[in-house]
Amino acid sequence: MEVAMRKLFLASVAFGWLAFSCLLAAISTAQADSQNDCTKGEPDEMLRGCTKLIDSGRFKGPSVALAYNNRGVAKSNLGDREGAIADYSEALRIDPRSLLARVNRARNLAALGRYQEAITDVTHAIKLTPRSRENYALRAEFNEGNGTLDAAQDDYREAIKRSPSFSQNYFALGKILLQLSNHEEAIELLSHAIQLNSRNPSYFFERGLAWTNAGKCDQAIPDYNKAIELSPRMSVAYNNRAVCHIRAGHRDEAEADLETALKYDPGNQQARKNLEIQRNSPVPKPEVVTVAPVPTFEPPPIKEMLQTPEFPPD
Repeated sequence: MEVAMRKLFLASVAFGWLAFSCLLAAISTAQADSQNDCTKGEPDEMLRGCTKLIDSGRFKGPSVALAYNNRGVAKSNLGDREGAIADYSEALRIDPRSLLARVNRARNLAALGRYQEAITDVTHAIKLTPRSRENYALRAEFNEGNGTLDAAQDDYREAIKRSPSFSQNYFALGKILLQLSNHEEAIELLSHAIQLNSRNPSYFFERGLAWTNAGKCDQAIPDYNKAIELSPRMSVAYNNRAVCHIRAGHRDEAEADLETALKYDPGNQQARKNLEIQRNSPVPKPEVVTVAPVPTFEPPPIKEMLQTPEFPPD
């Protein structure tokens, strides 16, 4: 969720800067500091500048709606998401066709966990721009957060239709199918993402996870290897590769990977737990003859040992 929140924050900033340029064009004849602050300032400066523009009464219609939008961006960046939502709502009351305010409000609603309201806003945005890949992907993200995975799948497929060369949507859809244990199609989609962008370590990691969950560690390990090559400090990749080594009985390799996972992320509790399990398991000694049977070690179910983190987009 933390990563998702960070994505929402950055996206709001991006939409906000587009709004800044639009507003600046609308008020280009005025050069007051408040106007510059509302379009270019730091968040606290934007807040003051946009408030002065709004209170001045000089601007009407779409121009004042953009001022409300930009003040909403400032409030969002300052952590006041409720205040931001109020400003985006006022912008939409003034200009119901404002795509920026609609999408920015949706992002802030989602950041507060109000996914259904966010989905409603993005659905309205899609009606305004039905060819937009971004809005279908955004609604898919909110449907995923809302737990409506079937709707999220449908939206990512629509996003892929509109932009078949954008790797992130294949990756996101593949992750959803992996959650639903549809390993075969997940692997196909993740492979397509890799074909489009072979430098993203999270793509290889996620396909490795799909192979692992499908019971094919021999194919998972090369993907974990590649993820580690591209991102040598990826603690979760070392953990998951270790799980495959444990399943194959490669004790030394497993312990080395788990120790490395903890080296790069001492707070990785799953790796710490897996290392403890591995170290406490009996070491087979086939040369020792004993009357009693040698105790066998059966590690926990594989899903209890794997890690499935969230990754930022490209």
